[in-house]
Amino acid sequence: MSFLDDIDDADTHPTIAREQAVKATLAEMQTIATLWTTRDVQFYRPELTDEQAWQVLQQCQAKDPGGYKMSFRFINRIANKLFGSKAKSRAKKCEEFLTTYGAHPNNTCDTEKALVDLLADAMHWCRKNRLDFHELLHLAQTHYYSE
Repeated sequence: MSFLDDIDDADTHPTIAREQAVKATLAEMQTIATLWTTRDVQFYRPELTDEQAWQVLQQCQAKDPGGYKMSFRFINRIANKLFGSKAKSRAKKCEEFLTTYGAHPNNTCDTEKALVDLLADAMHWCRKNRLDFHELLHLAQTHYYSE
């Protein structure tokens, strides 16, 4: 049975089983490879669809056919070029939420006031649920700086 036959047989199994079949075949050939999947892309960019994540992987392969640069940082850089930065999409999602959260009956919204209200409400919610708001805020800041 050839390497490609093993992959074709694995196509009838779920994705994880296919990955395991590929790795087993590579081991028989005394060969290693790093496998990147759309799930890897979506772990760091969950807002991307399966098709978008696949486009990111294809572009990564085109930019780095030998796979020497492949890393989550490289994948994220390609995703940013194709679909915009995660920070921009998060800011847009926040603006949409704040507009809804702070909406008035006359369909106007002061997003700054809505943010203040949301943060105050979050502080009350944390106290009610025995969570440390400031610890969570610090965690949010580390996420912000990493993006």
